[in-house]
Amino acid sequence: MSKDAHHTHSKDYDAANRLVFEHAIMIVHLLRGYVDLPWLQLADFDTLEQVKDTHLNRQRKRRHNDVIWRLQLKDERWVYVYVMLEFQSSIDPIMPVRMMTYMGLLWEHVAKQHSLIDGKLPFIVPIVIYHGERRWSAPTSLSELLSEAPPGLERFLPQLRFLLLDEQHMHNLGDPSTNLVAALFLIESITDAGVLD
Repeated sequence: MSKDAHHTHSKDYDAANRLVFEHAIMIVHLLRGYVDLPWLQLADFDTLEQVKDTHLNRQRKRRHNDVIWRLQLKDERWVYVYVMLEFQSSIDPIMPVRMMTYMGLLWEHVAKQHSLIDGKLPFIVPIVIYHGERRWSAPTSLSELLSEAPPGLERFLPQLRFLLLDEQHMHNLGDPSTNLVAALFLIESITDAGVLD
């Protein structure tokens, strides 16, 4: 694939996937299929709503290819789900820094909207869906990027890890008969393999 063709394909993929993940059912299947942790037992999926803020977009504080959703837990706390869609031939070696920046800006926005519960910021689930041809090889946690802390400064080390879904190299894409995100991943893997060309 030529450089121009790859760039066009990349833009088309980003735009299409952003539209796909603007549907609540896809976020439900993403969480249940790939982020299946105990906290989901406390989630009220009836409260699931997309976070759309034109002011954030206007200030370019978040990327147009990313989607943000939120849902409430049974104790009425909100949890935000930040889905970063990545289609690029080069792997970003400082992805945890980028994710930390976007999460910080989202928390700042939440605080400005007076959406804190008892003065506390909501939890954010950071997810990167990567569709590049090369296997992801960069760190998925901020601690892997930081040099060793000088004695006594260890407690100031920031902690951040994101969930990476490397579509092209996942050993188990999930069950496409019960999960729409798994079906999407399967279709994309077949298309990339040239089966549908």
